Amino acid sequence: MGLDPDAAQVMYDATNNCSVCGSRIAGYKKHIDHNHSTSTLRGVLCNECNQAIGHMHEDTVVMARAIDYLLARPRKNGWEES
Repeated sequence: MGLDPDAAQVMYDATNNCSVCGSRIAGYKKHIDHNHSTSTLRGVLCNECNQAIGHMHEDTVVMARAIDYLLARPRKNGWEES
C-alpha cells in the first residue's frame, strides 16, 4: 500500500506546528513525514526535524544514543562548560 495523497494533504493542511519540536511551520519548511519502509503517514515536521530524523536513518536506537550523549554533556550558552 502506498502513501495516500488525499490523507497526506488533509494532514498537511490541518497542521501548523511541527510534531517534534512544536515550532510554527508553513510553506516550504513544512514536510509530511512518513515511514519509508511502510509508507505510513506519521505527521508533519519542520525542515530541521525532518532532516534530523533522516540523517539518523529513522533509527530510534541512534536517536536514543544522541539524547544520552547530549544529556551526559551539560552545555551553557551553546558551549561546553569548563
